[in-house]
Amino acid sequence: MKVRYFLFCIAATVCMAVGSTSCTINIGDDEEESFLGQNPNNPHNPTPENPGGFANGEYVEGRRGYYFNGAFYMPNGNDATFVRLDNPEATTFSIPESVTIMGKTYPVTSIAEQAFGGIQKLTAVTLPATIKTIGPIAFVGCENLKEVKCLATTPPVIDIPWEGASGFDWELLENGKLYVPAASIDAYKAAKGWKEFKNIVSL
Repeated sequence: MKVRYFLFCIAATVCMAVGSTSCTINIGDDEEESFLGQNPNNPHNPTPENPGGFANGEYVEGRRGYYFNGAFYMPNGNDATFVRLDNPEATTFSIPESVTIMGKTYPVTSIAEQAFGGIQKLTAVTLPATIKTIGPIAFVGCENLKEVKCLATTPPVIDIPWEGASGFDWELLENGKLYVPAASIDAYKAAKGWKEFKNIVSL
């Protein structure tokens, strides 16, 4: 059965290693019809790391974003939101500082609700210096997460959905580590959603 989808052209690279500063998603404007699996740029061949079989640069309405290297991003005005880590096999992940979509570069300034939810193999995550806000229960179900590195000098605002809740699982708060810029340690120790970490140390 034919289905209509957007064919996107990728024209740059991404660096997802710890300390990475940007990833580039160059997305074309052409729309065409094809059978899933016939186009090499959009193979839709599921793998353990990419169960949806999405192509880099593909917009997936059900995920509310553009796919790139295991995650989804969505422009929001002049900024971009990290929507979802979609790789259930990921053990570490670094959100880039910026993404380039259709020739425009957007700083990644927010993390959506449940963006990392249920990624049970995740042990370490790095948040870029550009992050300003983190949605409710963004890390819910990340039961093996032991290390968070946040490069932002000002603690990002965490949306706490109800009194007594936290932005992170209890085990991480008690036994994990939060790495932040040395000059910002006191700010994190006083910030809502961050001060619950027992171990806040310098990057």
